[in-house]
Amino acid sequence: MPLPPVSVGIVTWHPDDLLARCVASVRAQDYPDLDLHIWDNGTTDASRALVGGLTADAERTFSAENLGFAGGHNALIRRSRGAYYLCLNPDAVLS
Repeated sequence: MPLPPVSVGIVTWHPDDLLARCVASVRAQDYPDLDLHIWDNGTTDASRALVGGLTADAERTFSAENLGFAGGHNALIRRSRGAYYLCLNPDAVLS
């Protein structure tokens, strides 16, 4: 029986290098059906480019406003295709 698809969502605001470590750890997983999406919660400074550099267009959303942690994840959950949703903080590292 195939494993169910899992969507991984990360909500960030003014990201830093911790986000790069988090994304790298998600990409290093060997789970067969895992998709990643980052919700940027209205970042307005140059750190917004970090999200763009770490993700493909389909993996990121730049929100015009800060919806907060729960609001960002709720938006991602509505878009997710996985049977399960993993809510990650941008400073988490999967092993």
